[in-house]
Amino acid sequence: MSLPPTTNTGTWVPQAQRELESQKRKEGPDGSSASKKVKGRSSADPLGEPPPWTTSMPIAVSTPGGEASSSSSTATAAAPAAASPAAAKDEIGAAAPRLAEHIKSVAKFVKVASMATSLLEEGRVTKNSEAFFDVLEAGMADPKRLREPKFRQAFRRLYGAATSRKELFGLKRQAALRLWQMRVINQIDLHSREAEQVLRICKEVRAGLMLLPCHDPSLEPPPRPGARREMMPEAARPVWAEALFECIEVAMTEVHAHEWAKNDLNTLVKTAQDRRQNFTDAHAEAILGWNRKRKDGAGELKALFGVK
Repeated sequence: MSLPPTTNTGTWVPQAQRELESQKRKEGPDGSSASKKVKGRSSADPLGEPPPWTTSMPIAVSTPGGEASSSSSTATAAAPAAASPAAAKDEIGAAAPRLAEHIKSVAKFVKVASMATSLLEEGRVTKNSEAFFDVLEAGMADPKRLREPKFRQAFRRLYGAATSRKELFGLKRQAALRLWQMRVINQIDLHSREAEQVLRICKEVRAGLMLLPCHDPSLEPPPRPGARREMMPEAARPVWAEALFECIEVAMTEVHAHEWAKNDLNTLVKTAQDRRQNFTDAHAEAILGWNRKRKDGAGELKALFGVK
């Protein structure tokens, strides 16, 4: 036996009231038809493939009477949810493995890095940050690439956007972002050769070096009164030593010839030389060579001014 329709509260309603409610459901809040087409999202993808999350998108179907079927209504009702954090999580989570793979490609790096930057800048990275971090990590699979001029801008934008939004990521990931601030952002900015920026970065690099132990304990600077000497955890030293070395290497190549930079760079070299055991053999050898030049330059100045 068929029962009369009910309202949401479960009470019976007269036939006239049911017809009125049915008419309102067919019309929008402004009186427009509910069957108005909803602008759908394009499935075009900059990488030349449809994004994986479009395969499950509902398809709107119209009935001969012109009214949207239940599947159309479902699609219309679900449209606002497409912009919700949950939907963004699904999209980025589904796309992350493919983006991580493509960002390793020399040919696709700039395009994928630009897409990833847009996701950050548009606020679409939220609870899906763990999946998105895989893309950032894959972009650093070949760190030497960031020295190539054609990649610098894409690297700077992507990792600059990520480091300025580090609160989106867990504490462990924030530690990696701090490392990339030194290894990516500072290293690229040294190529600018702008005095104020270069000298600021030199101070940051030296602060990082000071967290590494000296090869001779007698060279350790005394701690502040009432404070304990802070040291970088031993497990973190190799990756940080590499990042700091790369910054010094770029600085010695790009700006050492400028008189305004020599004092700060010589201080960096001396600080690194006192901590050379933290670096690889090849890096320690390069530091030793820079330190010899530093001493030779100091000797020439002394001879010039008659200082013994």
